[in-house]
Amino acid sequence: MAETGETVIAVGGGAPLSAKNAELFKTHKVVHLTAPEGMVYERIMVNGWPAFFPREVDPYVSFQKLWQERLPSYENLATITIENNSPVEDTVNKLVRRLNNESV
Repeated sequence: MAETGETVIAVGGGAPLSAKNAELFKTHKVVHLTAPEGMVYERIMVNGWPAFFPREVDPYVSFQKLWQERLPSYENLATITIENNSPVEDTVNKLVRRLNNESV
């Protein structure tokens, strides 16, 4: 297999919760994009009820449960955490600055 250089792989949801995945992530730079809880909920709900929220449970209750279960894993795996509460361009610029500072 040829060396491809640096690669970005976007994972989300429960991928970081798997012990096997978490072990793989340890050898890589992991960027955790986060935002205020309410903002994340609004972003999830913008296209309607997501398939990963059970229909018999209030969507905000489902969101809260997932947020509380997943956030510690995301934070523990993160090499870099970036607050994603502004336009995409601003978030990308924050990430690029952090990556450039860490490679010096």
